[in-house]
Amino acid sequence: MPILSRLLLVFLVLATCLAPLPASGLPHHTERLALGTDYPYSLYFDPEGNRTIAEIANLPPSAFRLIQGGLALSYTRGAAWVRFELPQTTWLEKVWWLELQPPFLDDIQLYEPTENGWRLRRSGDTHLAQQQELDYRFFVFRLADTDAGAEVGKPRRTVYLRLASKGSLYLLATLYSPQQFAEGNWRISLRWGGYFGLLTLALLFMGAMVAITRSRKYGALSAGLAANGIHAANQQGFLSALVWGNWPGVADASVGVTASLALAGIAWALREFFARDLKPSWVDRVYVAFIIYCLTLPLWLLTGGYGKAMMVALVLMLFATLGAIFLLLKRRTGFGVAEKVQLPVLCIFLFFYLLTFLPLLGFVPASTSLLFARNVQFVVFALLACGAMWLDIRATYGNLLQMREDELKNAQQAADRFEQAVHERTELLVEARNSAEEARAGEERAMLEQRQFLSMVSHEFRTPLAVIDSAAVNLSVVPPEDQEQLDERAFQIRRAARSLSVLVENLLSTEKLEQAGFSTVQEETELKPLLVEAAQLVAWSPRHNMKINCADDVGSWRLDSALFRVALSNLIDNAVKYSEEGLVEIVAVLEEGSLLIQVKDQGRGIADANAEELFRKYVRGTTVRKGKNVRGSGLGLFITKQIVEAHGGRISLASGRPGATVFDIRIPSS
Repeated sequence: MPILSRLLLVFLVLATCLAPLPASGLPHHTERLALGTDYPYSLYFDPEGNRTIAEIANLPPSAFRLIQGGLALSYTRGAAWVRFELPQTTWLEKVWWLELQPPFLDDIQLYEPTENGWRLRRSGDTHLAQQQELDYRFFVFRLADTDAGAEVGKPRRTVYLRLASKGSLYLLATLYSPQQFAEGNWRISLRWGGYFGLLTLALLFMGAMVAITRSRKYGALSAGLAANGIHAANQQGFLSALVWGNWPGVADASVGVTASLALAGIAWALREFFARDLKPSWVDRVYVAFIIYCLTLPLWLLTGGYGKAMMVALVLMLFATLGAIFLLLKRRTGFGVAEKVQLPVLCIFLFFYLLTFLPLLGFVPASTSLLFARNVQFVVFALLACGAMWLDIRATYGNLLQMREDELKNAQQAADRFEQAVHERTELLVEARNSAEEARAGEERAMLEQRQFLSMVSHEFRTPLAVIDSAAVNLSVVPPEDQEQLDERAFQIRRAARSLSVLVENLLSTEKLEQAGFSTVQEETELKPLLVEAAQLVAWSPRHNMKINCADDVGSWRLDSALFRVALSNLIDNAVKYSEEGLVEIVAVLEEGSLLIQVKDQGRGIADANAEELFRKYVRGTTVRKGKNVRGSGLGLFITKQIVEAHGGRISLASGRPGATVFDIRIPSS
């Protein structure tokens, strides 16, 4: 509401400053008399327009109608006869100046009685300017008070005016003393100069803003206000006095042309603001048709139907304005600052338009105030349009700033997202590079392990096979001398075969454990027979003794007997290989609900630095029997650990000191 309040305040100030003072507000003088207001006059309307002054003068007084205020007869092809008596003067000159407006009256005939009959003087915009009695924008006649000094009560001299026009026939007539006419003319000229100066400045501002913003709406409004300003200048007689006073035909037609352009300009602005992009589009087409109709109005001047065509245009303009107000109020969304300005502007325009519309159609008497009010609206409109444009530009600039801030914020957010994406992508690339390096390192390790495996397999398989081959050759080449030698050679063959069997079991177990989806096949297994069977897989030497201690309460346990036998045989085989002589003991007891199996030997022990590496693939302990090259693949403890963990248990080196190497296997109850 603050915007509307400021606009209404501007309007009231302008109306106060620009509106003319009524006659009652002026100091009372007999030197200025407005006909119909300060001094009476009467009217006779001749619809055919063919009566003569003699016929009119012979009419009885009752044939004339007393007029209050200005004369307004709308658009008519008839003639209006105005009759008034010349009042008595009180100044020395004894002369009245009769001013007639508006200046677009086509033909004015003034009849004064003389001793020789009626004296005729003519004026109007169809006559040359040189034929007028005074070089002035309105029509002025000099009326002398020839009855000066006459007896009191003698009838005054009667004056007749015949008026005809193709436009709206209305008349504002005023009698001035010469001095009052000069003073009033100076004040009015000064006021109109300020009016057109202010209007021009507003239109220049609007034109500059339109050139900058390229706004089609305000371009149409500027053109419409400029056309109405030109029409106001033409309607007030400035163009006739300054431009085409010597071309009466142009002066006569120019009012109709500028009036048409003024209506078309306002209709164009209404269309651009309220109907151009409206759905349905037929509303826009109606406004376009009305604009075209207004532009064709000057053509009716050639056919004589201009008056009726203009009346239709004035009525249509009233409906176009009401339609624009309805379309504006119908909007359900987007009722912002611009719309808050447009609504009071339309209401003010409608108010001023009615002030013009009603006298033009003869519904109310014409008056100087109403005529001036129509022209004041152009200045008010221009200033309000400038204010609306300024508010619109401010709102647009604010929106642009907000959009810029939003875009900067979005750009910053996008930059942050991009930076985050780059950071994440960098991390992914680093992870991928690390994964690639790990894969490459794993591949290198696999290749190294493969080479180690092939080397180990080649050595491990070649040694027992060589023993078997040598024993077999000896049997065939050097037959044994007795049963003892035969048993010795058979023992060598059996020991080599057992070594091959253990190696094959380890390799098969490794392949099985590394398969995807591997799972053990556990069932109730008697533990003591399993321990004995595992010990029998080991190639025992004469220097070692085996002892199996299986507690009576152990009984059976859920195990994968094939895999668990391999795990136990690996531990027993290591105890035999890595100890020079002594006892190898296998202990199986229950401890806190879990199965504990210990494999003990009396070897040289295992260094603490090697303890954590023992269970890795292809890793062997460094503490071996002195002077002996002990065979081994580095798979035994690795496979044993995998098998134990597959059963849910764990294996550890309980003691690695010399003479007491102990491996513990703990299997929880299922």
